[in-house]
Amino acid sequence: METKSEVLYTDMNGPSQQNTPTVYPRLTPTAPPQFPNPVQESVNPVNPHFAQNPPPYYAPIQRTAPPRPQPRCTSLSTLPSPTSPTFQQQQQQQHPTVINTNIQPSTDHFRHLQQQQQLPAVESPPSREQQTISSSQWTIWKSGYLEYGKSFTGNASNVGSWFRYYIQLRAGEFRLCGSMENQTGAQAISLDADLYTAIQDKKYLCLQYRDNLHVLRCKNETECIRWFVAFTSQTQAGPIMEGYCEKMSGRKKKYETRFMRLASDGIMTWYVSDSDTSSSRGSIQLRGVTSAIDRLDNRVVISRIGKRDFKLKFPDSAEANAWLKAFAWYTRHTPLKNSKLRNSAKQ
Repeated sequence: METKSEVLYTDMNGPSQQNTPTVYPRLTPTAPPQFPNPVQESVNPVNPHFAQNPPPYYAPIQRTAPPRPQPRCTSLSTLPSPTSPTFQQQQQQQHPTVINTNIQPSTDHFRHLQQQQQLPAVESPPSREQQTISSSQWTIWKSGYLEYGKSFTGNASNVGSWFRYYIQLRAGEFRLCGSMENQTGAQAISLDADLYTAIQDKKYLCLQYRDNLHVLRCKNETECIRWFVAFTSQTQAGPIMEGYCEKMSGRKKKYETRFMRLASDGIMTWYVSDSDTSSSRGSIQLRGVTSAIDRLDNRVVISRIGKRDFKLKFPDSAEANAWLKAFAWYTRHTPLKNSKLRNSAKQ
């Protein structure tokens, strides 16, 4: 009995068919295809894909090791003995090479040799030490307008009159010109190692030679220092020293810490500290003053000033000897006449 759904399906798609299984035909194994062998047409029954004989192939390349080089020297046992006839025959067969050293130069060759002897020898380049020494011997050229005066004492303040010149500092001399445009009739003053250059009162550049003192008055201290550096490249200048030490007080009879400053004019000034605002506590000149190391303490330098011994105590003996050498440099120079100095020269 058909249901309602089956009836509807039958009406729409026709009568229903029974589901029957699909039957496939049975496959039987077959032999693989046979390919003709150009070498032999017979088929190998074991492996029908190949012929009885394998296909042709190339034989592998046989690589052989390169021959080992023969030693250059044979063993001593194989060498012939010097007394053997074989060795003597080999020596006779060897012909030594003969080089003729007899030269017969022509006339042109002799002229060429004479010209080489007349040529100056080529100088070797200077070493590093020689370059350092030569660089410190440079001369500075400088020019500008300054006031010039002359004094017959060691003091720049004793100059009677000042004249404005155009100063030219050159190699070995400095010239006094009327102006930069008019240099005719300029007065030249020679410079040598005996000329002593110093700064006095921060603005006077002094060039002293024995009793003659040439003074250049600058506008300020900075300009004076620049001219001082230029002149010292061709003249000598006194040592400049600065540092702390202990100074023996004349009243208290004890050592006090002071900052000492030795200027290029031979005047030494001491301060409480190295500050720019520190005021001077006193000054002396070392020109014409004899100094020595104390026998009881090698750190103390004693300078004889009038009837008093001026004592300075340094941290060690090496620094004391350095200051003593600076003091001794000013001993041979004429003392200055300055009322501000405690040991001023007599008027």
